[in-house]
Amino acid sequence: MDYWLHGNWSVRAFNTWAPGVRLDTWLMHALAALFLWRLLARLRFSETRAFFTAMLFACHPVVCETVCWVSERKNAMAGMFGFAALWMQAFALPKLSSAQTQPGAVVYWRWPVVCILFALALLGKPSALGLFPIMVLIEMIVLFPSVQARLFGTNENCSAPSRAQRAASFAGIAALGTIAFACVRVNLYTHTGDLVAPPGGTVFTALLTDLEIFSRYLFNFVCPVSLSAMYYVEPIKSLGDSRVWMYGAVLAGSVWATIHFARNKWVAAFGWFWFFAALATNANVIAIVHWMQDRYVYLSAPGLWIALSECAAGVIARYGDERSRRTFALRLGAMVSVACIIMSSSRGYLWSSMFKLSYDATLKQPQSFFAHYGLGSSLNPELLRIPPGSPEYKERKEAWRSEFIKALECPDAERYNYKQWVGAELGKDAFANGNAEMAERYYKIGAKKCSLAPDFLDAHVISLAYLCMLDLYYKRDPDLALEKARESMRLEASDYGRFALGNALIACSQANQHATESLLTEARNVLGAIDPKSGVRADADELLKSLNEKKK
Repeated sequence: MDYWLHGNWSVRAFNTWAPGVRLDTWLMHALAALFLWRLLARLRFSETRAFFTAMLFACHPVVCETVCWVSERKNAMAGMFGFAALWMQAFALPKLSSAQTQPGAVVYWRWPVVCILFALALLGKPSALGLFPIMVLIEMIVLFPSVQARLFGTNENCSAPSRAQRAASFAGIAALGTIAFACVRVNLYTHTGDLVAPPGGTVFTALLTDLEIFSRYLFNFVCPVSLSAMYYVEPIKSLGDSRVWMYGAVLAGSVWATIHFARNKWVAAFGWFWFFAALATNANVIAIVHWMQDRYVYLSAPGLWIALSECAAGVIARYGDERSRRTFALRLGAMVSVACIIMSSSRGYLWSSMFKLSYDATLKQPQSFFAHYGLGSSLNPELLRIPPGSPEYKERKEAWRSEFIKALECPDAERYNYKQWVGAELGKDAFANGNAEMAERYYKIGAKKCSLAPDFLDAHVISLAYLCMLDLYYKRDPDLALEKARESMRLEASDYGRFALGNALIACSQANQHATESLLTEARNVLGAIDPKSGVRADADELLKSLNEKKK
């Protein structure tokens, strides 16, 4: 759905004007915060507290990845439709100003609207599936007055929902469950190629590793000084790892402390349920290559702010009179909101270029392969604008080479198939500089599939083709070169592979007197099939010309 909106609205409205596209995302994010504000008010939060909670969600620097990165507009879209669905569902709850002895209004049309909004959220991003347990919990609150009494302080003896309302609620939950199940099936089918082995190799080690990841998310919310576009995570592989107990204690202690000191323990527990339920879809039991990203906590952030605000309200309620407590709470909320706005503005600036973003990531996460890969890749366009041979060109080229070498040395490099592409690029650079030994070393990296990632076919094919050329011109081993060239063509019939195969066939024909003509005929056919627009076409034409002259 995001791609459809991008093609039919953003491109027509803003073309390639980046601020316009970001404004589009910002509007979705603002609407998500608005729907969250009204949802919290419907959940009987005071207007002031609901407003500041939504403000924290909207302005915290952890959301910069969603708001500033055009590729994550789908995250803001999922939040906008998902929070709108929760707000519509909460219409069955009594308003804060209504009599506590009366049940909420029976709004039968809410379920079709909720189902449509939830489906739109899932079309925006499948991680909106994490809102489904929250919807079920809100409906249980609607159906059971005793739960309402504990959460909102209403009369436990108020009228129970009618039989028709109960039937509509169960039918609505069943419809949401069907939509969620269909989303899971479609998402797993369409993203099979993106899935990798879970951290540590098993579901159990993935759960242990998520203890650290979830704890780091909590720290980033409370103290957002280490936010990064790329994170390094070392898998936790056993209970003997001290990190299990350290991060487990951090999580358990955070949950216990906020609930213990909360003004209403049930509300704090509701906030934690929201946080973990919405974050569960981004847990690493079913893993993709990026185990930890700021965008993963976008939909779960309101739950944490609910729990923390309830804890803060409980602590403040222990001191002073009502008026002084209210004044202090307002000032604290305003100060935190202003601090978040300032930090978000500073962090949002980094998203103005890939270079700034990646450079910041290499400083904060020096062990992250993707941070160094991103910084090296961002230097490539700069090299194209600088005259070759100039001092500035040499300086940038050395910086590019240094970042790619650092990327290969990172402990998490095996998780990314871009490692093969980095190896192929460094091999090209060494080959161009006449360093055959280094070229062979890096091309072997490009030609080897990473153990924890799918094969990068283009890099694999190109690396094999260049290894073939190294075998021909440096090792003088045409048979080995021919074997690698045929392997390259077996993987993918590329122009680089054709050129390497043609060279290997010619070299083998010179060494094999019995099959010369058949090898040369195959070489002519292979070289003639190279695309006229290919970068190796001119060299292929030279080879064909020399072959034809020899034939005459």
